[in-house]
Amino acid sequence: MEKAILNKLKERSTTVSGPDGNPLAVLSLSERDSLCRYFRLSPREVELHSLEAGIVPLRYLKNIGTLSVEGQRRLLSSKVAVVGLGGLGGLLVELLARVGVGGMLIIDGDRFAEDNLNRQILLHEKGISLVKARLAEKRVRDINSAIEVERWEGFVTEKNALHLFSSVNLVCDALDNISSRLLLQSTCEQLNIPLVHGAVAGFSGQVTSIFPGDASLSIIYGEKGIAVERGTEVEEGILSGAVGMVASLQAQEVIKILTGKGAALQRKLLVIDTERGEMRYIQLQQEEKT
Repeated sequence: MEKAILNKLKERSTTVSGPDGNPLAVLSLSERDSLCRYFRLSPREVELHSLEAGIVPLRYLKNIGTLSVEGQRRLLSSKVAVVGLGGLGGLLVELLARVGVGGMLIIDGDRFAEDNLNRQILLHEKGISLVKARLAEKRVRDINSAIEVERWEGFVTEKNALHLFSSVNLVCDALDNISSRLLLQSTCEQLNIPLVHGAVAGFSGQVTSIFPGDASLSIIYGEKGIAVERGTEVEEGILSGAVGMVASLQAQEVIKILTGKGAALQRKLLVIDTERGEMRYIQLQQEEKT
């Protein structure tokens, strides 16, 4: 069957000028969908066959100059969990869907409230009181039908964390409380997978990528979290521009880790203060045990 798929892919593809100026075979959405019906395959399966054959789904053409065909294939083969579907998480699922992360687990047990309208991209005025996870799932499917998306309308707990994340390659922390962030870190440590952390308050935000053995959130917040459960966002509020900045940086971390491109922010906290126009790195080095 694979030979038959390859022959059909070559037959249905067209040629454009690639990022390097050389001819590049591409596959349109309409031709992809036709092949899905012909071979009774999912959109993701057809796109993976296409990339393995060096034929780029046209929707990803502008990614290839940076990520390469192999990098795009790695993204499409991966599954990412986004925990928290508010300001950060809502934009994260949008960005990851557009870049072509092929599997997504989206988690949130909340409904939208009116005071979310200032920053949460998934919410519109008619969406107040709707379930966040359902709107997020619809948004992902509307953007990219090749993504295999699962939703969990609930919260991550010590009882369900290992089960929820057992099939993902990476977890994104888009939460708003410290104890849940620390639970994500310990779970990812047990599963030997990376965690991309982001947080926002007022004009400012922070991002880091945490790999097994790093325990970076314990350095930032303490082993059991700081005295307060939530951070300075309670007093300062959260501005939409800061949300967009941090979610975009988190998305870039996800892309780098999954494709092996660039250097992740490992053991290094990037802190951006847009009110003062400042950006700095804080080293997150664990003390050596004696």
